[in-house]
Amino acid sequence: WTTNRHIYLMEHIPSSSKNKDDKAAAEEEDFEELLGECITKDNLGYDTNPVFSPDGKRLAWLTMKSPTYESDAVGILVYDLETKKTSTLLEAESDWDYSPNSLQWSKDGETLFFTADIRSKQALCSINSTIGARSKQNGDGGGIRILKDNQSSFLHGEVRGSSANGGHLLLASVQSLSMPTELFLVDSSFDAENKKQNRLRQLTHFNTQRITETKLGKSEEFIYQGDKGDDVQSWFIRPAGFTDEQDSNSKQKQYPLVVIYHGGPQGSSGDNWHFRWNLQYWASMGFAVFAPNFHGSTGFGHQFCRDITENWEVGGRDTIHGVRAVLKEYPWIDPQKVVGLGGSYGGYTSNWLNGNAPDDMFQALVCHCGTFDMRSSYYATDELFFKETE
Repeated sequence: WTTNRHIYLMEHIPSSSKNKDDKAAAEEEDFEELLGECITKDNLGYDTNPVFSPDGKRLAWLTMKSPTYESDAVGILVYDLETKKTSTLLEAESDWDYSPNSLQWSKDGETLFFTADIRSKQALCSINSTIGARSKQNGDGGGIRILKDNQSSFLHGEVRGSSANGGHLLLASVQSLSMPTELFLVDSSFDAENKKQNRLRQLTHFNTQRITETKLGKSEEFIYQGDKGDDVQSWFIRPAGFTDEQDSNSKQKQYPLVVIYHGGPQGSSGDNWHFRWNLQYWASMGFAVFAPNFHGSTGFGHQFCRDITENWEVGGRDTIHGVRAVLKEYPWIDPQKVVGLGGSYGGYTSNWLNGNAPDDMFQALVCHCGTFDMRSSYYATDELFFKETE
């Protein structure tokens, strides 16, 4: 397998009603010609998410430059079908420290909307479809606008052309560590720096009543110094029903701590309602929950993400630093009741911690689908590009 995925344009779809002689001749044709015109042949990286503009004259897509690297910085390209020229709206790495992971046109074709992992939250963003990420100058409309950076959003599309404030009305799914997915209307005329109460409108309340009747743990960001001496972001959730009075007054070490480290390794523990690794599940059982976004996590800059390449131990080392910081910050956690668990790369981290963490730090470690030996894993998968890069 390879990460070199191309995008092709076909003027028409070949008919399936050919006679036997025609089909035989077609089979002898070059496969590339049957696919159409390749507009990404010069890029050895990953090209994906192609979307046509509403008028059908332009095609936008997401692109990576590095071959065999599935977590490379992501840019945005636009191809003009009339001039057959490709322009760069967002130059990966240099224009922005984050990567788009989706792409949709506005109905007027002037804007491209996308989501991006920013500090472990799926932020809703926009970029001018002509000017791109160029720095704003003289009000030319350039640059990237972050429309919504709290919670995590998934964009479904534009509801209609403009809101009362002249922006676009967008339909998005929104979720967080304390709210399952609900549908919202987002007004793009406001951005994260210009917060107003009427910029969001919740449309559905599928789980509002049930969540109101359910005890959840209070979640917050917890920043600590990692193995490299710089800041590492994490999520910390108090046990369900834990009160502010207990937080400030309780000195009894009575609550256990569960440490959940994500897979990837280039991924993140996000502000979302995960239906498999749901952090509130552990809080509901009386655990304090610590989920570190160690070096290698996405959403904290491209270099931070690359710090784990050929250095898989850094995730475990950052986790050890984080556990020490949490125990120091919250004296009501029992240091003799700490457990760790993770899947995939998180399972690798459990294995690494089992042999490298301080002897008295973890009472139990859970490895789910974790890698134990990189060499044997190389011969047990067809996803060789990942192993070869690492």
